[in-house]
Amino acid sequence: MRFGTWAPYNGTEAVAVAAGLLVVAATLAYLATRLRVPLEPRRRGRAAKAFMIAVWLLSGWTLSIGWQIANLLALHAFPGQTAPPSPTFPVTASAMVVTFVLILVIGERQGFHARVDFLSAVFGALAAPFVFEFPFDLVIVTRTVPEIPPDPTLFRVLYFVPLLFVAVSTIALLALSPMVRLSRSTLWALAAMFVVFALWAATLGFAYPGSAGPLAMNVVSKILAFVATLTLFLPSTREGVRGLINRRQGGSPQTAATAAPVEPGRGSSTAPTTRIERGPRVRPENESFRADRGKRPSCGGPLRPTPSARANSGPAAGAEGS
Repeated sequence: MRFGTWAPYNGTEAVAVAAGLLVVAATLAYLATRLRVPLEPRRRGRAAKAFMIAVWLLSGWTLSIGWQIANLLALHAFPGQTAPPSPTFPVTASAMVVTFVLILVIGERQGFHARVDFLSAVFGALAAPFVFEFPFDLVIVTRTVPEIPPDPTLFRVLYFVPLLFVAVSTIALLALSPMVRLSRSTLWALAAMFVVFALWAATLGFAYPGSAGPLAMNVVSKILAFVATLTLFLPSTREGVRGLINRRQGGSPQTAATAAPVEPGRGSSTAPTTRIERGPRVRPENESFRADRGKRPSCGGPLRPTPSARANSGPAAGAEGS
C-alpha cells in the first residue's frame, strides 16, 4: 500500500460495512417519505452566531496543530515519504465553485439581500465537501497505512478527530443562512450517497481511488453530497411562484392585497398580515318590542296575544262583541 492511503476492506468486513451503509441509506429514505413539510433551523441571535463562528475558527486552529504533530510523527517514522496528491481534488474544487455560484443565483432569485446571498454561498461551498467527508472519514479511520509509531491510534486521533470537529462545525454554519431548509430532496440525495458508499464497499472494499473503479465511486458520491447541499437552498415550487409574483408586482399596494403571503425570512423582511373585513354587527331586538310580539306555543297551535296586546285591543274587541 502507498504511504498516506488506506487499506481496503476484505471478505466479511466489506460485507458488514456495506450492510451498515445500506441501513443508513434506508433510514434516510424512510425519513424522506415521512417528511411532509420542510424543516427550517431556528433563527439564532447575535450571541449564538458569534459563538458558532468562534467554534468554527477554533476547530480550524485545532486541525492545524493536530496535523502538524501528525506530520512530524510520520516524517520521523518514515523520512522522505509523502502522501500522494488527492486524485479527486480537481472535482472537489470545481464543485465548490459551482455550488458557490448556484447559491448566489438562487438567493438573488428569491429576493434576499446581497450580503445574505454571499454569506449563504460561502457557507454552502464550505460545508458541501464535509457532507461527504464526515461519513467517509468514519469508514476509513481505522484503515490508514502505514502504522505510525509509537502508537498508530494516537496518530489517527491527532489526524481525524480535529478533522471531524471541523466537519461538524462547518456543516453547522448552514444554520446561519435564512435560505436553508431541510427538504425531502436533501434526504433522498443523502440516501443515494450512502447507497454509492455501500456499493463501493461491497464491490471494491472501499479501496483508495487510485484506479478507475474506486475513483468513479468517490466522484459520484461526492457529487451527490454537493447536490444534497444545494437542495438545502432550493425553495419549494410554491415559494418560487410567490417570489416571482412579488418581483413582478414590485410591492404595490393594489397587488399586495391579492398576492399570496410570503413566509417570514424568505424574500421579505416582515410577514404579511391579512385583514378580515366584517359586516355591521346586528344588535338584538328591543326587549319591549320582543315582549309585544306574539308567541307560538310549543304544540304548534294558534298565536296567543300577550297581556300587553290584549290590553291594547280591549275596546276594539268589546265593540265587535256588542
